[in-house]
Amino acid sequence: LQVGFPALYMTGAGTTASRLGMADLGIAHLSDMKDHAEMIANLDPFGPPLIADMDTGYGGPLIVDKAVKAYIRAGVAGFHIEDQIQNKRCG
Repeated sequence: LQVGFPALYMTGAGTTASRLGMADLGIAHLSDMKDHAEMIANLDPFGPPLIADMDTGYGGPLIVDKAVKAYIRAGVAGFHIEDQIQNKRCG
């Protein structure tokens, strides 16, 4: 991932492995991912911005809206949502 400036990137696979000790098979919930993103984003308030994986958005439009707002409050500078349905494949 090239952004043209220093940045941090939080992966879903890395988060699931480090926080839950399991493969990235859709078992991490919004709270797991948001909490991990918040910890990383706030390690250094003047540090590089964090781009975070938001998996599949964790549900329908209302839940995606909730997830976006939670990531913003957590200090995430940017995110991406995978184009997979719930019960996603690994990755």
